Amino acid sequence: MSGEPSLSLDMMPPFLLLVDVQTRILRGIPNAPSLLQRACFLVDAAHLLDLPIAATAQVPEKLGPLDEQLTHRIASLGEPIPKQAFSAAPSIQSLLQPGQPIWVCGIETHICLRQTVLDLIQAGHSCKVIADAAGARGRLDHDLALQELSVAGATVSTAETVVYEQCRTAAHPRFRELTALVRELGEA
Repeated sequence: MSGEPSLSLDMMPPFLLLVDVQTRILRGIPNAPSLLQRACFLVDAAHLLDLPIAATAQVPEKLGPLDEQLTHRIASLGEPIPKQAFSAAPSIQSLLQPGQPIWVCGIETHICLRQTVLDLIQAGHSCKVIADAAGARGRLDHDLALQELSVAGATVSTAETVVYEQCRTAAHPRFRELTALVRELGEA
């Protein structure tokens, strides 16, 4: 033992959940371009890391489809999971392993994302809320929801942080590809 503190990383691979990143809802989100860029980055990284992914759509017949940039990236998964309830937890529960860690991003932070994370925590999952891939129409709503979720037991992090945390080492077989994604993220 080196005597260095070790990070308590979950052994089970995380599940990436995209909550309601729909074009019509994105129009009202001030950080929509950045949010979308980071959500796409997370999907690309999840594919490289062979992580499971799911996307939900809130009342898609009224609020429309996911943004086309995400639709293109998750096409192999099929259609997003439609939902009526604000929380996506009931809609995705059958896709999750007991206690599986979950990366959550999407909109709106204080409504669907918040209720989803609270329900997932209550169901025994550890959640990482990806703050730079989440958003709300109001900055205060976004910020207060992140604070509340942190107090409730979620970890609030960023897209780049969770990806490198999952990679863990420069010796990872996909490290170069992940680093290229990070460079693209910084250049956009």
